Amino acid sequence: KQTAVLDSFKQDITNVFDKFDSEPIASGSIGQVYKASIGSEDFVVKVRHPGVKEMIDKDLSILFGAS
Repeated sequence: KQTAVLDSFKQDITNVFDKFDSEPIASGSIGQVYKASIGSEDFVVKVRHPGVKEMIDKDLSILFGAS
């Protein structure tokens, strides 16, 4: 999760959010969802599982017959 946020925001989670829950509130095949806050504003942050983009790209290339 830390690496995914770092890749997206180009900085540590603690520099972006005041609070970032360590346990996800939801999870699926593509990613997980976490609760976070900045000041009094609450957010949900979807974090993609590592390597999922590459897996989807590969699946689509197979599906559409691309090499």
